[in-house]
Amino acid sequence: MRFGIFENNPLISFFFEWIFVLKKMSCISPQCGAQSVGASNHIFLSLFQTLIAAQCAISPPEMWPPHHEEPWKAAGAAAFDFIIIGGGSAGAVVASRLSEIENWNVLLLEAGDVPPMEEEIPGLQGNLFGGKYDWQFAAESETACLAYPYGCTRPRGKMLGGSDAMNSMQYVRGHKHDFDSWSEAGNIGWDYDNVLNYFKKAENNQNPDYVKYQNGKYHSNSGPIKIDFYGPKKPFEDVYLKALEEIGVPTIDDIHADKVIGAGKCQGSIHAGRRQTAAKSYLIPAKNRKNLHISYNTEVQQILINEDNRVTGVAVKGNQNRIFKIFARKEVILSAGSHMSPKLLMLSGIGPRDHLTEANIRVKADLPVGKNHIDHLILRLFVSFAPHSTDVPTTSHHDDLYNLLAHNTGPLTTKLLPQQLIGFINSHNRNDFTDIMLHFNHFPPNSDFTSSGYTYYNPQIRDYLNEKSKTNDIGYIEVNLVQPKSRGYIQLNKTSIEDKPIIRPNYVTDEEDIQTFIRGIKKMLPILDTKTLKEKQAELLKIPLEACAQHQFLSDEYWRCYIHQIAYPPSHTVGTSKMGPESDPESVVDPRLRVRGVTRLRQIDGGIMPNIVTGNTNAACIMIGEKGADLIKEDHLAGYKAF
Repeated sequence: MRFGIFENNPLISFFFEWIFVLKKMSCISPQCGAQSVGASNHIFLSLFQTLIAAQCAISPPEMWPPHHEEPWKAAGAAAFDFIIIGGGSAGAVVASRLSEIENWNVLLLEAGDVPPMEEEIPGLQGNLFGGKYDWQFAAESETACLAYPYGCTRPRGKMLGGSDAMNSMQYVRGHKHDFDSWSEAGNIGWDYDNVLNYFKKAENNQNPDYVKYQNGKYHSNSGPIKIDFYGPKKPFEDVYLKALEEIGVPTIDDIHADKVIGAGKCQGSIHAGRRQTAAKSYLIPAKNRKNLHISYNTEVQQILINEDNRVTGVAVKGNQNRIFKIFARKEVILSAGSHMSPKLLMLSGIGPRDHLTEANIRVKADLPVGKNHIDHLILRLFVSFAPHSTDVPTTSHHDDLYNLLAHNTGPLTTKLLPQQLIGFINSHNRNDFTDIMLHFNHFPPNSDFTSSGYTYYNPQIRDYLNEKSKTNDIGYIEVNLVQPKSRGYIQLNKTSIEDKPIIRPNYVTDEEDIQTFIRGIKKMLPILDTKTLKEKQAELLKIPLEACAQHQFLSDEYWRCYIHQIAYPPSHTVGTSKMGPESDPESVVDPRLRVRGVTRLRQIDGGIMPNIVTGNTNAACIMIGEKGADLIKEDHLAGYKAF
């Protein structure tokens, strides 16, 4: 199993081995070879039992909404008003908001199960990749990820919470320019001023200064999702910020306020050492509503469309692999994400006519479903520093685990990467929008790189970096392409829901993307010559890349080759069911998120984005869920006004 929970992760192995030992010890008599009058034995066993209880309390089954068994047996031919497909970032929001209307019966169908314990613990994020909680998609690419043995993997969450339950938790909304461009393209109501209301409606920001700024113009502390910093400042953050200022990148306090260009601390969907997903924040408070029903491990096979192209419900697989139908009185809402939503649409007869005809699927609506595939790309520049460039405290796995269970502190309560800096620049030196996002990292000598992503490179690169780390601090600067011009597509592989879709992203096939990357690299290289980083003996590493050996180091041709080898996607796929006005032949949904060519079907997830946002996409998906729910209420409730 690739990237499985136990593979190459001694912390996880140790975690479960220790829990197993502790559970055995808690069942034996409090005796050992050392002499004791009994008190110390009882104290030690009490400690062990306390740790076990703490482990069990991290994600107890009763925390999550209960399972609605066999919803197809519900009374009546159309027992539900709304059926929502997918309990991820947008679907969880929609289910919660629609069930606020007491006389609406809402069914949420989730293909996966409740999340495992690792979902709750930020430092164990990567251990969900590759197992039963991951759809395990993979993109077919000849233009990126060439230095990765497994290519462009595409981890996507298959559990309540979706990919929100396994992402890096970074809370980045995108910039004003992103949403205003959506509106200017004909998507009325999706301009920045409008969507800002929905970002704030979702947000419970834990920074009072952010909330107070300009009388709450940019932030709120009254929404469901707690937004906070990952933890205390890390030792190397000020080093990077000072060096960035030397090359003209200012420090900004809030990346979501007035200033576009600059670098600063990034918040996340994290609070008190625990991940804060939309599913957790919206569905747990709503779990006792009698009109909200959630069915786990229920994979939709097809959307049911009658001869009048009216959507009537869904077909799901039930007991003994039998197919059952569930009907909706009002609407079906598709929130399965940018990969599964287009797949379900095409299996149901909504998609490109030629492709569906080739697959022997009856065409219900000829739409460009699966087109307009957009994703960011990340490029790491590796840097060595003088050993122990900062005083980074080192802890053992035992310490990390104990601090997590006993005090809810330590590295496991923060994200995988030890820095929480983010930056935005424009490769053309404009100051009104950005096309490059920056991340930074730093590891002391002999660090455990199993959670850093280094282990996914080919053996030559892994060995080189591990050898360097024996004598030096190692870090990297990430140059992220956040406004790519390249477009890919998703197609059906076969006509079964079990078959993974074909994903061809066409990374950096538009020459402008290569040039933007190169400009971004050249804007960042001077940071190594700053006084601040020279004091740390910073040096750009020439990692072993046989494919690029013929090119002069640092030349444009070298960087072109380097991009194809090292650039990889962060799984921010959007756009595969593009939103647009009726005049846009590339659109699949209208600005009210109704799927064209049929009635009573909406898509509410990241797939509707006409263009990708400048930054991580999860916050925008939650916003889409909030706005989508209000669009439904406006259409079904007389006199309803969102704000």
